[in-house]
Amino acid sequence: MQRPLNFACRLCASLTILGGLLLGGLGGCNAGGGPDLGLVSGTVTLDGQPVSSGIISFVPDETRGSRGPVASAIISTEGRYTLHAPGRRPGAVIGFHKVAVACPETISSGESEGEESEDIQCSIPAVYASEETSPITVEVTAGNNTIDVELKSTP
Repeated sequence: MQRPLNFACRLCASLTILGGLLLGGLGGCNAGGGPDLGLVSGTVTLDGQPVSSGIISFVPDETRGSRGPVASAIISTEGRYTLHAPGRRPGAVIGFHKVAVACPETISSGESEGEESEDIQCSIPAVYASEETSPITVEVTAGNNTIDVELKSTP
């Protein structure tokens, strides 16, 4: 004859089973839903010098089987970036991407109206402004990716 389990033992067993189901069910998923992302950060340089302003975008390359949302970031004054997908999810879709780097002719650094602003000149060649004309392609893998993007004045 089997002895009935007391409440504490039943609770412990239930939590163990529930925990195993939850952990097993989460494999390969991400907390925000949508496609799996790889974390991406790096530095953007032009002729070896950090780019001090602009926007970098990773566009999934459908010709190489990659699909999903575009990930982008604002380039810091030190040339660094960290990509985010829509919904502020950190990272970019795993797979191959075309990379675009662009900025307007001048970017105002003033925070609000009435504040003095300093215009920051941007000298990124126009060829990099669109994924259709940019010659740069990269691969994003699962986990952390450091992808430094090197631009040339004459690509």
